[in-house]
Amino acid sequence: VLQEHPEVGCAGGIIRNVHENEWSEIISLAMSSVFGVGNAHFRTGGKSGYVDTVAFGAYRKEVFERCGFFDEELARNQDDEFNYRVVQGGFKIYLDPAILSDYYVRGSISKLYKQYDQYGYWKVFVNKKHHAVTSLRQLAPPLWVLFLLTGWTSVLMHPLLGWLYLFVVSMYVGLACYTAARMRMKSLSAFGKLLQTFMVLHFSYGLGYLRGIIHFYLLGRKPSTHSERLTR
Repeated sequence: VLQEHPEVGCAGGIIRNVHENEWSEIISLAMSSVFGVGNAHFRTGGKSGYVDTVAFGAYRKEVFERCGFFDEELARNQDDEFNYRVVQGGFKIYLDPAILSDYYVRGSISKLYKQYDQYGYWKVFVNKKHHAVTSLRQLAPPLWVLFLLTGWTSVLMHPLLGWLYLFVVSMYVGLACYTAARMRMKSLSAFGKLLQTFMVLHFSYGLGYLRGIIHFYLLGRKPSTHSERLTR
């Protein structure tokens, strides 16, 4: 791919999920859906073309000469942050579905929560470093969590606002159920676990992101030692 596209500084492909138990199989389904992870094409698949980031990319040597190296201060989002600099440095990132890599999915909902909580938390640290929001899809989970945590107070203002709050929550649950139904889960229990996984994906990332805003912007602190621990 790098030989065929001289404008491309990084080439990557699709993640092929490897399961260790039923939970990891269900989690991989959620992480492979647009509803679960947005337009992260290296997880959801798609046609060949330019993207904003890939996992486990191959880079030209001149990318490191122009953009620097991976930021060792980051415990999470190292590749995502580096790929942002690659694009800012004038290179393209190209995804080719013919390129495959194996990814070992976490085997419990608690490990998934910790993983995505860290993703959200460290994303804010990256944003502060670059004084920019590196991708718009990262804003959806924190806005959703903020809406969940504060929207119920609208009932105190006006009954119609309360109904609007319930309508939006119902829309979210409906989309989650629709997505799960299209995946044709083998049992009602698996269907319920997939719904739970969607909620954990979005809530943990969003809560971690909001925690990062408080930690890095409002309090002006450095990353906590606890947040640097791996969640495997």
